[in-house]
Amino acid sequence: YVILSLACVVAYLFVGLIPFDALTHGMTTVATGGFSTHDESLGYYDSYAVLWVAILFMIVGGLPFSVFVAIFFTRNIPKLDPQVLTFLLIIFFSCTLLILYQNGGQTKSIYANTEYIFNVVSIVTTTGYSSGDFMNYGSLGPVMFFFLIFIGGCAGSTAGGIKVYRFIVLGQVIKTSLRQLIYSKGVFLLRYGNKLVDQDIYRSTVTMICCFFACLILVTLSLAFCGLDFITALSGATTALANVGPGIGEIIGPSGSFKSLDDIEKYILILAMILGRLELLVAMAFFLPIFWKQ
Repeated sequence: YVILSLACVVAYLFVGLIPFDALTHGMTTVATGGFSTHDESLGYYDSYAVLWVAILFMIVGGLPFSVFVAIFFTRNIPKLDPQVLTFLLIIFFSCTLLILYQNGGQTKSIYANTEYIFNVVSIVTTTGYSSGDFMNYGSLGPVMFFFLIFIGGCAGSTAGGIKVYRFIVLGQVIKTSLRQLIYSKGVFLLRYGNKLVDQDIYRSTVTMICCFFACLILVTLSLAFCGLDFITALSGATTALANVGPGIGEIIGPSGSFKSLDDIEKYILILAMILGRLELLVAMAFFLPIFWKQ
């Protein structure tokens, strides 16, 4: 983590950032924290070179660090983890779809296309940097970015969100359930790549996803009860639980902030951010009476 963070700082220096900005942004890029020293975030620099450095190291932050440990210290390239390939494919197809939609058969500037890629990577990795306003990306932009908020990075990374590997396991559970529906007497094993998945793993995965959406409903209803509109309440709850940053809409979108929210609304979001960062199953265990009887 330290090596990658230092490399990120050096890269920012190389593309023209002053030492203080390079250090602060380097510390929050690999960490997928998204803190910036400017209100406009990395869009302040108006440089596609700066955005590409951020894109590279945000992706690095969203990958499992075990991959880099194996490469740096054992000098062995590990077998490709299914979540790594899925994570990269999600970014590739999302960027391609957005660029094709925005260009509309026309060729736009390098900076414009870089901005599309940057915002997609920022949301998928739950970093939360911004450059421009994806609310202005036609009808596709807000919808796509809303669903990208849920995904998150890989397990073993600094990213938040539900995590890619859980979606893979959930997909295998659905696939196996459909096979059992068709072949009622068949025996089907769940696999993650070439490895068999233990029942405890897919049970915890399904439980985690159910808990996430249950908390999402509760937080959304709480924010709506405080007076926020549906889009702001829903996206605010989602971005808080997933630890992303910007939400959807004019109030908490990439060009807005949470400043205008009331104190009670901020406290609800604070609790949601803490729950999302601690992993919901771990955090919810504190509310079980049996936990305090141990």
